[in-house]
Amino acid sequence: MLLSACGILAGLLAISRAVDVKHTALEREAKFEGNIRNLEIQADGSAKALMRRDAGRDSDLTEDAPHPQRFSKLGIGYCPAGYYAGWVAADGNLESCKAKCQEEEKCRFFALYEGKTCSRYDSRAGDCNERVEAGGEYSPEQHTTFAKTEKVDPRYRKLGKGYCKSGYYAGWKAEDAINLAVCAAKCGTESQCHYFAFVEGKTCSRYTGDAKDCSDREVRGDDHTTYAKTQETQALYHFTKLGTGYCAVGYFAGWIPAESTLQGCKAKCEAESGCRFFALYEGKTCSRYDSRAGDCSQRVTQGGQYFPESHTLYAKTEQ
Repeated sequence: MLLSACGILAGLLAISRAVDVKHTALEREAKFEGNIRNLEIQADGSAKALMRRDAGRDSDLTEDAPHPQRFSKLGIGYCPAGYYAGWVAADGNLESCKAKCQEEEKCRFFALYEGKTCSRYDSRAGDCNERVEAGGEYSPEQHTTFAKTEKVDPRYRKLGKGYCKSGYYAGWKAEDAINLAVCAAKCGTESQCHYFAFVEGKTCSRYTGDAKDCSDREVRGDDHTTYAKTQETQALYHFTKLGTGYCAVGYFAGWIPAESTLQGCKAKCEAESGCRFFALYEGKTCSRYDSRAGDCSQRVTQGGQYFPESHTLYAKTEQ
């Protein structure tokens, strides 16, 4: 009887331990997903997220990353179409307005009315050349419109609207058309690529030398913009795989799933002058690190709450 009771007690203890282990694992997973959601909400390309990078280490406030976009002043007034957000007085200054437009993927233009509104416009605004400059109830003469223009890889020259009529060899993969930098990087890695026609989120169509000078282009209402490769160097930078984990210090941006492919991550790090390393967690983050990381010999490779064992680290070096 005593042996039977001991056996039952041992069985109950084993079940209890298994439940505790499962509960701990589920709790860790839920906490991780919660952290990612918080980081995705905070992630705006300016690295304001507070990262707890090591077990028992206090979080450090990271520095702002360089803006991946530039803004060109178009002039007085606002776009006649494409408005989607604005009229929050706190956003009604130039720096806040730039930051808002930068963090919003669909923002193509903003119209600033100092102290009143940072009105943002999407692709429905077209090129916003025909603006509302007078009349109406929103004081258009007090608005100044700016266009968001991504920094273009210096190896490429913008030709204009449309696409080459010949020489096409690849395209229509959304992952290559996440943004202009990713498309340019794709063309840069292909020796046969002489031109690419970009439609954000749809295609990065590439063309060989058979396109000649691509001056005679097909122009339709599908928003293709064509760029010509001006330097035949395949890449401005080389990326060396260092191994598993991420740098212990120097983080400045990441946790945007759309960028979290090897091609996208290389393009982001290439475009950011401060980027020295990136740690890729496929589908989760392209975490970038600046010179504060040193040679990144101090890496987090296990433990902590960000699954370092799922990260692969790369170093950027000039060709």
